[in-house]
Amino acid sequence: MERLAELCVTLLIGTMLTRATFSVPALGTALLLILLIRPLSVYLSTIGMRLRPAQRRLTAWFGIRGIGSLYYLAYSLAHAPDMAHADLLLQITLCTVVVSIVLHGSTATPLMARYRRIRQ
Repeated sequence: MERLAELCVTLLIGTMLTRATFSVPALGTALLLILLIRPLSVYLSTIGMRLRPAQRRLTAWFGIRGIGSLYYLAYSLAHAPDMAHADLLLQITLCTVVVSIVLHGSTATPLMARYRRIRQ
């Protein structure tokens, strides 16, 4: 059931995409979040945990992500309805979700296969 709900939300996101979603500021911010900020924050927050270096890197790359971003976007817009940059925030959030789906979806299988080979 969870997968069906995730599919529905992903399709809903797809219907919301426009060219503006992939503007230079939105795409730049999405790449910065996905390639630097989130991995670095997850990597640093796992220091002191009993993780092997490879596990830490995988956790930092895949991290916590997903539909939660849309919840936080909706929450922020509901509690600050006169937000001056609401459109830009929507573009950045949608762009980040889409780029994350593409990057993490295309790297999950090869990275996990490599991790399994290393562990053996």
